[in-house]
Amino acid sequence: MFPFLMPSDIMPQASLTVWDGTSSQLTLFTMLLATLVFLPIVLIYTGLAYRIMRGAATAEQIEGNSAHLY
Repeated sequence: MFPFLMPSDIMPQASLTVWDGTSSQLTLFTMLLATLVFLPIVLIYTGLAYRIMRGAATAEQIEGNSAHLY
């Protein structure tokens, strides 16, 4: 089936090929930069959230924080 990713039986000229499904060099480079910037931020935030929220809540913790009950 190469180079067709999604062949069309009704209109063969409307089929999606490998070359039609790719992005430009500028788009790929921009997404690489965005990934290099934002992925570490997301990983650090996720690790921090897991570290803060780790462990089970005890009855003492719940009773000691009764000022925030609704």
